[in-house]
Amino acid sequence: MKISFTPSRNNVSFGYNKKLNQDVISNLKKYPNKNWANAMLDINNQCNSLEDILIRTEENDKETFQDCKYLFLELKSYFADLMSIIFLDLHYADRESKHYDNAYRKHAKCSDDWRKEACYAVGSFAENPPELYKQYAAEITNELTEKKLNTNSAQKTSQTDESSKKPKEEESKLSDENIKINDKYISKYVPGLNAPKGFEDVAGMEDVKEKFNDGILQALKNPEEAEKDFEEYGIKMPRGILLYGPPGCGKTFISEALAQEAGVPMYQLKLTDIGSSYINASSKNLKEAFDEAIRHAKITKKPTILKMEEVDTIGTERSNKINNEDSKMVGTFLQCMDEAEDAKVFVIGTTNKFQNLDPALRRRFDSKAPVSIPEDETIQWLVKHFLSKVTKGSQLIADDDAIKEISKKLYGYSNDSIVKISMEAGKLAKKRNRDFISKEDYFNAIKNSTEEKPDLKLFLPNEDLKVTKGKIGFNK
Repeated sequence: MKISFTPSRNNVSFGYNKKLNQDVISNLKKYPNKNWANAMLDINNQCNSLEDILIRTEENDKETFQDCKYLFLELKSYFADLMSIIFLDLHYADRESKHYDNAYRKHAKCSDDWRKEACYAVGSFAENPPELYKQYAAEITNELTEKKLNTNSAQKTSQTDESSKKPKEEESKLSDENIKINDKYISKYVPGLNAPKGFEDVAGMEDVKEKFNDGILQALKNPEEAEKDFEEYGIKMPRGILLYGPPGCGKTFISEALAQEAGVPMYQLKLTDIGSSYINASSKNLKEAFDEAIRHAKITKKPTILKMEEVDTIGTERSNKINNEDSKMVGTFLQCMDEAEDAKVFVIGTTNKFQNLDPALRRRFDSKAPVSIPEDETIQWLVKHFLSKVTKGSQLIADDDAIKEISKKLYGYSNDSIVKISMEAGKLAKKRNRDFISKEDYFNAIKNSTEEKPDLKLFLPNEDLKVTKGKIGFNK
């Protein structure tokens, strides 16, 4: 069946986003003498014409509707890809996807509603665009690069002496804190009242601190010095670190301490929002999250941390899966890690399921550190730290022998469990006529606690179990 691509310019009843359509036309008409801009205007009109046909035939002419639907979705997908690459500030894919989603929810009348498929089509980058589109993309990139260089040159020439006298501290603040971030898939870490201010607030974890201090912290604080090390000695900053071990042992806490110690912004990946039921959408969302962190690092020209908790949810070993989407997620993640490294975005991944991670993903984290249950000295520190913050803990904190006894009883629990048991000991002391917290309160809290000691065999590989066994007495 032949479909006419003649744009219907009069009496249209299109369902597309009228405001966005005007923005598209306005942007493209800035390049009146460029073939690529004129071609894209035609493509936009063709999409609008096809959409008009879809609206008119979706109920009465199924044959025409189906033919037009496939043409529309493919053409719209390519057009959305190019618009998203060329005009970043337009947010074309995101705005158009939301528009079709709203239209689907409002107007859906059959199970095969084209608006639902359009939601994904406009937000999914084509893997193999035709040569014509590649040619347009190359021409557009060259044109915009040249224009950007000319604009930057003109701006530098017109800068006044007064603006160049701005204190460096103020410029840093403007370029970091005031940057608007798309928080759709990442959120900025904001320290709370109990957040660590640096490594001095982290009990134990000496091996992890050593990993951080061995090149990572320096590179985050002084990237110029890190580049010098690479030029002179070939020492390269790790692209990321993988922290693994039982839950509640402090992987998140020490990640926050690193950000504070380095004085760099940290963003948290929103894994729950990245997942999607649409094919390929999860991979696209993951790339968007990385792109946003990379954009921040490029604007500020400062290293940035991207933290990914429960990284196993997107990096499960591919040999164990038959779902192509899971395999594509791993591939996308590996690619994003390389792009992040180039932009000085340092990735921290945490997982409780090290053994389930895809081997390629494990290798991409070129630094790894187990975070296991606390050793005896760390347990004592945690108990004393809790007691030092409450007025009814002053007597017990001065009794070193009692602290050591409590520590032995608490061996095998995670950091988080030790804090919860300490709070339970405080509750028991309160019940005894608001008396001081005692050794017996801790013993009773441990005895009645519902907290469980993690089985390290479930969370650590064999090589780490051997080290743990020698350091803290395995399975006392």
